[in-house]
Amino acid sequence: MASLIHHVFVLVLELCLAGRALSFSLGAGTEACQDLTPRHANNVPQTSNPPFVFRVNQESAGVYAVTIDVPPGESNVYIGLAIQTRRVGNVQPIGTWDVTGLTNFRHYSCPGGPTGGGVTHSNNVRKTLPQTFLWTAPDGFVGTVVCHATVVREFTTFWANFVSPPLEISLDNRDPVITCPADLSVPTRVDIQGAIVNYGSATCTDPDQDAVSVDCLPATGGFFQGLGARPVTCTCQDNRGASDSCQFTVTVAPGNQDPVITCPADISVPTLDVFDGAIVNYQSATCTDPDQDAVTVDCSPSAGLFQGLGVRPVTCTCVDNRGASSSCQFTVTINAAVNIRPTIDCPASFAVQAQGATVVPWERPGCTDPDQDDATLLVSCSPMPNSVFPPGTRSVTCTCTDNQQLSDQCTFTVTVQPGVGNQEPVITCPADLSVPTLAVFEGAIVNYDPATCTDQEEGTLAVDCSPAAGLFQGLGARPVTCTCADDSVSVSCRFIVTITPINPINTPPTIVCPASFVVQAQGATVVPWDRPGCTDSDQGDATLSVSCSPMPNSVFPQGTRSVTCTCTDNQQLSDQCTFTVTVQGVGDACLGAPCGADECRLAGTRAGYTCHSIIGIGCN
Repeated sequence: MASLIHHVFVLVLELCLAGRALSFSLGAGTEACQDLTPRHANNVPQTSNPPFVFRVNQESAGVYAVTIDVPPGESNVYIGLAIQTRRVGNVQPIGTWDVTGLTNFRHYSCPGGPTGGGVTHSNNVRKTLPQTFLWTAPDGFVGTVVCHATVVREFTTFWANFVSPPLEISLDNRDPVITCPADLSVPTRVDIQGAIVNYGSATCTDPDQDAVSVDCLPATGGFFQGLGARPVTCTCQDNRGASDSCQFTVTVAPGNQDPVITCPADISVPTLDVFDGAIVNYQSATCTDPDQDAVTVDCSPSAGLFQGLGVRPVTCTCVDNRGASSSCQFTVTINAAVNIRPTIDCPASFAVQAQGATVVPWERPGCTDPDQDDATLLVSCSPMPNSVFPPGTRSVTCTCTDNQQLSDQCTFTVTVQPGVGNQEPVITCPADLSVPTLAVFEGAIVNYDPATCTDQEEGTLAVDCSPAAGLFQGLGARPVTCTCADDSVSVSCRFIVTITPINPINTPPTIVCPASFVVQAQGATVVPWDRPGCTDSDQGDATLSVSCSPMPNSVFPQGTRSVTCTCTDNQQLSDQCTFTVTVQGVGDACLGAPCGADECRLAGTRAGYTCHSIIGIGCN
């Protein structure tokens, strides 16, 4: 389930209303792509703060629901709007907007930007707020974005090119996936122990569509000295540092190695009625050569007429094109008995429950033959197992055929009855548990929460967990497996109980806040700061929980406000520190002359400055 990130800040919108001269009744045009200012004859944008509220909820990774509304008491009627999302300090829109199902809006795209990189109105019908859109960040995006927007209530009343507070976005960089070529065997050179090896390329794909590079060591085309197996490791790395590796083996084989031949299994064939003997068609022997030489296979006696009764050996030989060879042998038995028809045994007729047509499986019918190995008999059913059966009763006919084409049949019925069928129970285990060891020996008395199990047909089911709650001996992690079952299906789940060593004295952590500081802004503003440092002698610093009230990137009004930060360890011992944040408005004195001399002018004396309202922009 996607986590929700709630930001409430003053809407900075870009709305391009239908202009009389430029005909913007169907939304913003490309003329306003950079300054986002409607061409409404000689009318100019409003200079007051835009009376709108902008709420953002994160729906999933990189997807945000953007809702536009007005505060209580404000008119919620407007004609149209246009919105873009940009990197801070950049005029190019990024990401895409979804206008599916929104009949009064369309995509607004600019040259060089993504298709669907903005939203604008599609008609000049009066509309009301609130209104929600979905915006999707680019794949793998990491950075800070702001909304540039314009809103028009009437032809002469509009707010142009306002900028929202920043929104930090960091999408996880997923590892690429590399696939190595298959293991390779090459013959050694005649004059030296070793070989020049050219192997196929490893392939690499990146789920974030990042650029990737692949490197293998030892490299293809190089000389592999000596005989035997050598591992080759290939690594794929994307342009953001994520990587994946795989390995395959190159074997330098000595000289010309013998081929490897595999004979078919022994077979038994009944004699012909007219004389003692049989026509025998056995499967071919298979042969592979480790040096990848061409090979030929010959078997003697060959398939065909075998005269007489009893056991006859068949020898198969494989020879490569350099003279190396290997052989194998199997037997053909000519039986005196007359071929007897096989016997097939169908399953009993049965019924299943389903809502409409359903796939019905069943076990392969049993088939036996006194003249032939049962595993070699051919069994088929019509319809086949796992076919789709409609509601009602349908016959299934199964046939068993031996290697002399004698066969037997059986029939059973399958009935599909209305109903939902048996549903698998749902079991839920408690969360993993960590318990300190007892003082007298290594172990602990563990009382974990019970697992739960529910079944759609049978309700709440009994659950059995092993090992049971009670004494757990020794230190470390122990898996606990819980199982429940209805009248036909068993399910299970697992959780971990960890017995940890005793820590005699748990020392509280120590937190260090940043120094108090001052920012300048027009009215309330978002104020960031670095996470306070926190250390603990009993616990890794990275596992400590640090929180501040208010949190970093909160909206601070003008004036001085205290911030209290707390660090808590895994035994709930904590430490606190406090610092202040002061928001100064326009006209307040520059503290310590934060602006450079090139960006300021003297005011009265060389020691006096008058600063611009937004820190980082400059002062005058």
